Formats: sequence, C-alpha cells, structure tokens
Amino acid sequence: MCKKLILTILILLNYSFNVSSESVNIALKVDDEIITTTDIKNERKYLIALNNDLTKLSEKEIIKIAQNSIIREKIKIKELNNFIDIENITDENFLKPIIKNFYTRLNIQSLKEFENYLIENDLSFKEIQQKLKIEVLWNQLISELYSKQVNVDEKKIRQKIIDEKLNQKDTLEYNLSEIVFSLENENLYESTYLKIKESINQLGFKITANKFSIADSGKFGGEIGNINENQLSNLIKGILKDTEVGKITKPILVANGYLILRVNEKNLIKKSIDENKILKELIDFERKKQFDQFSAIHYNKSKINSKIQFIE
Repeated sequence: MCKKLILTILILLNYSFNVSSESVNIALKVDDEIITTTDIKNERKYLIALNNDLTKLSEKEIIKIAQNSIIREKIKIKELNNFIDIENITDENFLKPIIKNFYTRLNIQSLKEFENYLIENDLSFKEIQQKLKIEVLWNQLISELYSKQVNVDEKKIRQKIIDEKLNQKDTLEYNLSEIVFSLENENLYESTYLKIKESINQLGFKITANKFSIADSGKFGGEIGNINENQLSNLIKGILKDTEVGKITKPILVANGYLILRVNEKNLIKKSIDENKILKELIDFERKKQFDQFSAIHYNKSKINSKIQFIE
C-alpha cells in the first residue's frame, strides 16, 4: 500500500513537472530577459483582441507578429529601467484617460463593457493596464529627452493660416490608416514594398499593418483616425487629394522610414473655424509628428544595443 502511494505521488509530481515545463518553455531572450511560449501566446491573444482580422493568418504568422510585438515591449522596458523603476510607480490614476481612449478605439463604450470584452478574449485588465503604462512612460521619457529638440515655428504656422485663409474656406477631413516601415538596407526597398503591396491585396490593410508597420498604430491595424488636411504637409496633402477612397499611396519618405497611407474616408468640412483653434491643432499635430520620429529613432538605438536570441 505504501509503495503504491509513493508511486502515485511520483506519477503526479512527474505530471505536474511536465505541465509546468511545457508552460514555461523559453522561446527567446532579449538580453537577460527570458520570454516564454506562454508570454508569446498571451501577446497573441492581446493582438487578436485589438485586430480580429489576424485570425485569417496562419498560426506561424501570428506567432511571428506576437514575437516582434513582445520584443518591442521588452526593449522599451529595458530602456525605461535605465531612467526609472517601473515597478515602483504604483499610483496608476494617470492611466484612466488612456484606458478610456484605448477602449474607445475598439468601439467599446464603457469600462464595464471593456472589462467584459477582455474576459471574452481571455485577457486580464491588469495585463492591459501594464501594457498601457509602459507606452505612457515611454512617451514621457521621449518627451523629457527630446523636448528641447522639438522645433515648432508658431509664427510660420500662424502666417500659413493667414496666407491660405485656412479658417475661412471649406476643408477636407481624411480618415486614414498607416503603415510605417524602415529598411536596414535601401537596396531592399523594392522587394519590401512589393511584399507589403501583395500582403495588402491578399490579406487587407489591417493585417498588413500588424505584420509590417513599426508604428504603434500597427497594433490597431494601422488606424490613425480623422485628420484635417490643414494639419498635413503640402506634399502629403497633394498626394491624398489624388488618392481615391479605399486606395493607398505610394511610400512617402519620412524621418523614420517610409509611410504608406490608406484613405478610408474623405469628408468636406463646410464651416468657418476659429483661427486660434486651427493654430493649436496644427502646433499639436506638428509636435506629435516630431515626437513620433524621435520615439522611433530612440527605439532603434535601444534595439541595436539589445541582444535578441531565439531559442531553437
């Protein structure tokens, strides 16, 4: 009887160990940070919750996207920890408006509805809160490091409003999505662009943004929402005017790589807008654009200094 009991215990311990081992298999490492297969599966669930179109991909492709996403997050965490102790930031009230903006982008109307949505997708609110916390802290770090380098010429913008009478004429408002891609070698431009176009034709823009875009909007299928044409450079404004609804632009050279835009909607805004309101919108947009560029540059520097090792 005693021998049978010992044997049973050993079998149960062995089973428990095997289950535990399976759940913590190491998939890759970012420097000394271990990323397990469970981490990647959780990231997969998270990304699908943001863009359900990803389920149209093969499991191998989804896992690759999840790996790239979690690598990006770990690199940001590593860099943040050079400046602050993330775990010691316990007051998370600053996240409330960020969380609301997050679930609004998913067309969810209330926090309760969002919590239910997470349960349906086997995700915890705490996990999402932590991810948003990292993004907010990253943006704050970029702001602190590069605020003195952001250059917005208010006089020039105000003169533009006066010269072009931007507050007195009808304007176009675009609903846009984006894919931002970078190249390690410019010789790869044609082949990369061809892959992106083929992916858009076969899988759609949203999935392609998840696969190829280095912008944070990629997690949401590249959606960036409504932008008034007054906020755009003359180059991009001209390109979008010639782009039909539902079509994409050719890659546009920007500071952190190449930008492809998709025009989801075009709406004519027929009203006179206060000059100071237009000025504020233009300044905010220009500042955000420059901070996004610095964010991409700083991330790339951090990535270069990180060792990424995939475990066979």
